Amino acid sequence: MHNVKLIKRVVTALFTLTTLVAPITPLALYQIGLFGAGGIPTEPSKIAAQNDLQNEWRSYRGQSEPKLTILNPNTYMLIAGEAGSTRASIAVAVRVAQSQQLETQKYESQSWWHLSGAALTIWLTRNWSIEELLSKSHELRKSNASTVDRKV
Repeated sequence: MHNVKLIKRVVTALFTLTTLVAPITPLALYQIGLFGAGGIPTEPSKIAAQNDLQNEWRSYRGQSEPKLTILNPNTYMLIAGEAGSTRASIAVAVRVAQSQQLETQKYESQSWWHLSGAALTIWLTRNWSIEELLSKSHELRKSNASTVDRKV
């Protein structure tokens, strides 16, 4: 009888702890990921011309007008797999995040890379507009093209 009461108390305590901690876990992982990223990207030097924004959007298979999907730590995994414009806006944010990671990532393991990439992607969708993301992606594309030109 004593063992049954003890087991019930342990199960109740574990359930209570899980209920309290589970909602905090995604936010904690987000903060840890941002720390591991070593910094946030600098904003684009200017907003690209409308034609360049549209071309950049289409390069990510975006349809119609560019629209940003704002993520948070709880929705990141659910929304990241959706198709259409949602997917395109996330892909733009991922591209900008990865460029930043290549410059500032603190830790080299795959786990840190993915955690920091997710955190930066979330941060970008919450703090930049779709025009800023597309402009930065356009700058990165132009920068990469000029680097290739110099090497050839």
